[in-house]
Amino acid sequence: MKTIHYLAIMTLLGMSSARALDPVELAAQKRAKAAFNALDKDNNESLSYEEFSTSRLLADQKEREVKALFREFDSKRDEKITLEEFIKGVKNERREHAAGVIPRGWRFFRR
Repeated sequence: MKTIHYLAIMTLLGMSSARALDPVELAAQKRAKAAFNALDKDNNESLSYEEFSTSRLLADQKEREVKALFREFDSKRDEKITLEEFIKGVKNERREHAAGVIPRGWRFFRR
């Protein structure tokens, strides 16, 4: 599979190290950034719980599950999720779902 060197994209996403990503991973990061921007209603470059919980992808989840997912994404424990935290959280969630760790109905991103 062809890889893409993307120093410029890494810089835009606020990630410090430049490394090669395959096109699937790059597309996943673009989708995560688009989802983040759609949820960031006040354009302050972070998601509050209220913004995060409005995702249609979480609509079928119980409130306690949404809160648990928010806490998992909020690695700095500052009651908000930055783009970097969001991308990392989505990546971790996708990995855990693929490994069968996350219950079948709990999918933030289906790809």
